[in-house]
Amino acid sequence: MKPYECKITINAPPAKVFTALTTAEGFQGWWTADCEVATKPGAQSTFRFGKTICVAQIRKMVRDQEVHWHCVEYFLDFSMVSKTDEWVGTSMNFHLTAGPDNSTDLHFVHEGLTPELECYALCESGWGHFLKTSLKKFVETGKGEPYNQDYPYSPDQVAPGGQ
Repeated sequence: MKPYECKITINAPPAKVFTALTTAEGFQGWWTADCEVATKPGAQSTFRFGKTICVAQIRKMVRDQEVHWHCVEYFLDFSMVSKTDEWVGTSMNFHLTAGPDNSTDLHFVHEGLTPELECYALCESGWGHFLKTSLKKFVETGKGEPYNQDYPYSPDQVAPGGQ
């Protein structure tokens, strides 16, 4: 089955998008305020969304071009799913291409996140919000919509298929 993927254009240069995908300040601005972010391949980053946790190892980083993570630990805390670790073994790959007028074309592929997984609809909505809305807003304006105590993302807030 085909994995989840998303393509968006961000009105900012690749260097700015890359920084949002590789620094604690970046992740705190668009994904979650509660995180420890590694900066070198082989190291692990931890992202918390309340009781949900994702630990991802950085597999590859090419400045202003791509970032690859591999999920090594995951616990999904939503009552609507019984399988809490479906992300373990999946890979999240961000590919950046310079576009016209100092923009960036982002192509995101979550290898292993496929429609047959129980968490797929929830994750599709989550990625839709966090990439298409929050990351884009954060990079373009400096203010995203990350998960945090003031903005608790839940699957009820985003319709299936993202925004």
